[in-house]
Formats: sequence, C-alpha cells, structure tokens
Amino acid sequence: MESKFCTKCSTLRTGDEWYASQHAVSGWCKACMRAYYKAKNAPDGYVFGIRECAQCKRGFEPRLQQNRVKFCSRECKTLARNEKSRRDILARKQSPRQCIQCGGSMPTSMRVDAKFCSAECNSAAHQLKRKLRNRGKTASDGYVRIEIAERDGWSCGICDGPIDRALRYPDPDCLSLDHIVPVSRGGSSEPENLQASHWICNVRRRDSELERSAA
Repeated sequence: MESKFCTKCSTLRTGDEWYASQHAVSGWCKACMRAYYKAKNAPDGYVFGIRECAQCKRGFEPRLQQNRVKFCSRECKTLARNEKSRRDILARKQSPRQCIQCGGSMPTSMRVDAKFCSAECNSAAHQLKRKLRNRGKTASDGYVRIEIAERDGWSCGICDGPIDRALRYPDPDCLSLDHIVPVSRGGSSEPENLQASHWICNVRRRDSELERSAA
C-alpha cells in the first residue's frame, strides 16, 4: 500500500499502519480508528488519558475502560494488596491486646490471633480448662479467668479486697477462681458459679466449714 496522509490526523502513514480496505476508504489510519472506537464504546463519565499507577507511580493507559483501574499490571495490584494486608496486621498487633489467661499485654511479636502472651499462660489455661471440666463434669470453656475477673471488677468475692492483676502464682494475693457452690455439694464449673478471689482467700475458704474449692 502506498504512503498517504491520514484525513483525521494528517500524518503520513505507510504499509501496516492502515486498516483493511473496508476501513481505508474513510482515509483514517489505524491509530485514529482505534481511538474512535475506543471513545465510542467507552462508558459515560470515563476519563481518558495517562494515569499514575498507585503502586509503582509510573504512567500507564488502562486497557479496561473503567475509572476504577488504579494499577498498571496484575503484579502491582498484588503487591499493593499484600502491603495493605501487612499494614492491617501490624495495626492490629500494635493495638492493645490482652492475654486471656493473665490479663497482661500481648507483645507485638505474637500472632494476631494469639490468645496467650507466653507458653506458660497457654499451658496454665489448658490445665485450668481440663481441671474445670473434670471437677464440674461440664463442657465448660475453661478460658474464663480474666473474663470473670473483669466481670467482678477485680475484687475478691471472699474478702471484698482488690486483686492486683500484675501478681502471679505463688503470690498469696494473686488471682484465683472460687466455686460459689462447692463442687462437693453439686456445684458446677460454669461461669455463673465462679467468682474472682485471692489465692490465699480461696485456700482458707476451702479449709473452712463451707469447703470452698480452689480453681
């Protein structure tokens, strides 16, 4: 095909820069015909032009005629999604999290879905779970120590004194769970039958006439 000027853009075009003969009669080159059909089929409100990729910041022209296209490639879209996921995980780790066994702060190195701040708390919580199930003959959750302490306002249900959440066993004033109705009298290990208490108060009450049971 001989060279000639495009009647649309007035550019000299040759060879494969033209469409097939049925389109050549219009006198438009490939670039002008492509731009014409692109504009014709574009949705209402579509903004043409070069955009900046939200990930790599390079300019690109979207293949899909949609204003919501923000990335120049699938690789950039995947990288952006992974970075957002990491930021969300870090934000959840940095937000205050509480160990459900001891009530202490969870370190940021722990997984987002972690329930215990250490292996010791993990072991103690599972031991408590087995103990409550065996003594109460129920399917109690077992992970209730901190929930009950929060429910009771960190106040001992036996002496009404405050419980220091920073204390740990074997400190006599550390947190313990006391059965309101003793197991020996048919009491269960459901949360409704448990109250927060000092460990030493629990031990003394267990040895008293009421035979309270320590958990």
